[in-house]
Amino acid sequence: MDAKKEIKHPANDGIRLASFLHDGIKVCIVFPHGLGDVVMFYPVLEKLRRDYPKCLIHIMTKPGLEDLDDHDENITYDLSFWLDYAVATAANEGFTKNTLCCFQELGIQPPLDDRPKAPKGFPSPWVGVGCTTISMPSYRPTAYECEQINKGILDAGMIPLDVSFQTGDHTFEGPSPMAVDTRKVRGSYKMLAGVIERCNAFIGTFTGSFHVAQALLPDRTLLICPRPSEWKRLFKREPLCINQRDITAKAITDWLKSLP
Repeated sequence: MDAKKEIKHPANDGIRLASFLHDGIKVCIVFPHGLGDVVMFYPVLEKLRRDYPKCLIHIMTKPGLEDLDDHDENITYDLSFWLDYAVATAANEGFTKNTLCCFQELGIQPPLDDRPKAPKGFPSPWVGVGCTTISMPSYRPTAYECEQINKGILDAGMIPLDVSFQTGDHTFEGPSPMAVDTRKVRGSYKMLAGVIERCNAFIGTFTGSFHVAQALLPDRTLLICPRPSEWKRLFKREPLCINQRDITAKAITDWLKSLP
C-alpha cells in the first residue's frame, strides 16, 4: 500500500485521526489485529465514515482477513493511520476497546451501539455431497472417486460436506472421505433441507439428498452416475451429469469454478 504520509503510534499519545480529516482526503486505516477485533471495530468504522462522508476511508487488515479488507492497492492514500486498539482493562473504568479507540486514537464519539458487526453477503463455502446410496448400491462412487470429489472441492477453495444423515434404521459404517462428515448424526428431512439450502452447490448420485438438492439448487447440482445418457433421455429437464469413469479432482474443480 502506498501512502504519502504514515502515522504509526501508541494509543493515547495525543494523536487523533479526526484532526487530519478534511474533505477529499484518502485515508487507509491499518488494523493489524485478529478477527474478533476487526468485527468488534466495524461499528466504529461505519460511524467514522458517516461522520466524515466526504473522506475516503478504507481499512487494511492483516493477512488472512482479506474478506474484511477494502483497501485498494491502486490508490495512493494521503494518509495511512495505524490503530493500536488498546486492550480495555478494569483500570479503564469499564471502557470497551471501541470507546478507548474513539477517544484516544480517532477523536470521535463512540457509536451508541458498539456490539460487533459482521459484514454480510458472502457466498457459502459449502458443497453438499451425497454419494452413499442405499437403494442403488451399483451407483455408489468408489472410494477413489469419492477422494477425487473431496480433493476437487478443496482445490476449488470450498468445503466438502457429506450430508448422509442417519434416518430411520439406516446407519453408516466407517468415516466419510469428505472433509466434513455427518454420518454419525441422526437427521430428518428438515435438517437435510436446511443444510442443502445453505450450500453453494451439490454433488451426488441418485440418493434422496440429490433429489432434495435438485429441488432447492436446481442449477447447481451435479449428478454422478454410470450411464448419464440414460438419465438425460428420461428427464425432460435433465440434471447436469458426469460419468463416474470421468470423475477427477480437476473435473470437479472446473465445474465448481464455472458456476456463476
